[in-house]
Amino acid sequence: MSKERKQFSRDFKIKVVLAYESGVPAVELSRQFEVHPNVIYNWAREYRKDPDKAFTSSTQQGDPADADQRRIAFEKIWICLGEKRIDVYMDKLVWIPFI
Repeated sequence: MSKERKQFSRDFKIKVVLAYESGVPAVELSRQFEVHPNVIYNWAREYRKDPDKAFTSSTQQGDPADADQRRIAFEKIWICLGEKRIDVYMDKLVWIPFI
């Protein structure tokens, strides 16, 4: 039996963070919204860092042209390395040998 992670909308996260920032204790919010207090602390930290970009996925933040550039760069790397298989995850190269 596997548990799936809960997915929360950006609006929900902002609502919880604003309540926390207004002085409501994280423990109380965690009971009310069924979210661990550490998650609330992390959301608040992310929101304070950059409210406009907080809680947006990397695909929402990036320019579609950037994705094309990464794809082209990946194709160039694939051609250069030939015998190795690489997959790109979150702009990091992960080596996976052929089996």
